[in-house]
Amino acid sequence: MGDTQTYLSRSFMIMADPMSVPTYQATCVSGEEAECGEQSEAAFSVAEREQWIEDHFLRTRHARYLHTVSDYRVVLPGEWP
Repeated sequence: MGDTQTYLSRSFMIMADPMSVPTYQATCVSGEEAECGEQSEAAFSVAEREQWIEDHFLRTRHARYLHTVSDYRVVLPGEWP
């Protein structure tokens, strides 16, 4: 579910925010002299992100991408000992 950390003798649970939806993004890092750097829009599904990669590849023949997943995290403090 989440990671439990202890700080100053108090436990905290760090977990994905159940109210948020993760987003997926790709950045083209192909290039000989410098990276292309073109980025997809934030997508709400892996399929949308992969479609952007496919389209970019067909236009440019660039074959290397950085895949980024973003989501929100919440901290739930535990009881004091």
